Amino acid sequence: MKQYTLSLLLFFPLIGWAQPEIQWQRRLGGSLTEEIRSITLTIDKGYLMAGPTISNDIDVEYNNGAVDFWSIKVDSAGTLEWEKCYGGSLNESPRDAKQVSDGGFIYCGNTQSIDGDVSGNHGETDVWLIKTDNVGNLEWQKCYGGSDIDEGWEAQMTSDGGYIIVGWTESNDGNIVFNHGLTDVWVIKLDANAEIEWQKTYGGSMFDWGYSVFQTDDGGYIVCGEAQSDDGDLSGIIFGLDAWVLKLDAEGKIEWQREYGGSDADRANEILQTRDGGFIFCGHSESEDGDLTNNNGVFDIWVVKLSNTGDIEWQRSMGGSGQDNGMHIAELSEGGYVVTGSLNSPEYPGNHGSSDLWVIKLSESGEIVWQRAYGGSSQDYGRAIEQAGDGGLIVGGYTRSAAGDGDVGGPALGSNDFWILKLAPETSDAIEPVHPLLQIYPNPANTHIRVQGIDTQQDGQVIISDALGRIVMTRPLQTAALLELEPLPPGMYFLLARYADGKQMNGKFQKVE
Repeated sequence: MKQYTLSLLLFFPLIGWAQPEIQWQRRLGGSLTEEIRSITLTIDKGYLMAGPTISNDIDVEYNNGAVDFWSIKVDSAGTLEWEKCYGGSLNESPRDAKQVSDGGFIYCGNTQSIDGDVSGNHGETDVWLIKTDNVGNLEWQKCYGGSDIDEGWEAQMTSDGGYIIVGWTESNDGNIVFNHGLTDVWVIKLDANAEIEWQKTYGGSMFDWGYSVFQTDDGGYIVCGEAQSDDGDLSGIIFGLDAWVLKLDAEGKIEWQREYGGSDADRANEILQTRDGGFIFCGHSESEDGDLTNNNGVFDIWVVKLSNTGDIEWQRSMGGSGQDNGMHIAELSEGGYVVTGSLNSPEYPGNHGSSDLWVIKLSESGEIVWQRAYGGSSQDYGRAIEQAGDGGLIVGGYTRSAAGDGDVGGPALGSNDFWILKLAPETSDAIEPVHPLLQIYPNPANTHIRVQGIDTQQDGQVIISDALGRIVMTRPLQTAALLELEPLPPGMYFLLARYADGKQMNGKFQKVE
């Protein structure tokens, strides 16, 4: 029987840090239900959000039918610039959206439709990838799948100008050559025209799902999800459901795979490569054995830091007696990580009600720097988080709480509304305030980048480091507004503007072929 306990460290942020305050918030939607599932910081310092909608009124101008992809673009102050629906007469569910090198956007999810914006559906539910211009006009769309249920969960532009998609499949026909069991993790590599270069299924005889993919600095991919199988591509399953991580080479061959968890249900929702060349994932766990040292309740937010070969460097469970879930993690420019999800434990300090949108900052070694719950007395949920251009945070999810209830502002529009929170840059009594992020565009970039926010009249240097922390380029600050990238191979890079007076500003960008 589990012993539900709460660590005092989870109750209080570390001394010296102030929890970030809400700078602004926006509530958007229609009279029915909407939910943010993805946030992208755009090159013009605004934000793009995507999620499902079933509304066709108020902020939702045109719904094609049933559930649509809904995308909204706001400026840096949260003012709505445009909104678009994409779909057909049946159900479309977006999971992810990102800005790409030409300034437009890609959206990944799934579709059931064969009309409206959708063509080429192979069966019951297909992976759906769409590309728009920078104001949301549809440029192209593609369906991938077979005759059964196939879902897309995350997509990324790759260093060769193509795309990588992860999700899962029940099919064994159409675009799917082989299925190991009931559901398989499905990874699809596309060229720049969104045609399939290769596709691979991974799994065993039971249910296995893929949720997140990230291109690594060696040109391969790191994938995470959830696995029930103990055969096929899997080995070492602990019990029940485990978090599953696969390292793939550039052609999709498994270099290594590991299952993480204990004797109950454990899941990895989001994974990325970290600045030190390792990996980090977040999700939730019900276990208190195996790879886990404790469990505070039903589900805990679970964050696991891995080496570049998949060994656990540290892991942390966070939560209370209820069902607390981790949905998204981001690495911060100043070091450390930030996680968002939901806090459903009523006794946890700061919880406003049924469930709250929860944000936790962790140090590089996994210690809690601060945590704060945002919400009202009804259900509020965090689904996506990114670092904003000023060093603060942008967080999205949904709210069911009334206007003026707790942290929630704006009139309630439907049963669930898009909820966007802009959190101020944090300050510390002991440490200098976080320096703002630089705006770098295009991003990803090919031949050059433009850098906004640098004072080129000052003395100093621009230092560019690769994903392993190796310095690959230095330039005088005075020449840094436009930087040529021809000497650099494709990959992820970090840019530091260091002034002679000690001031520093940070940014990151991806170089593509």
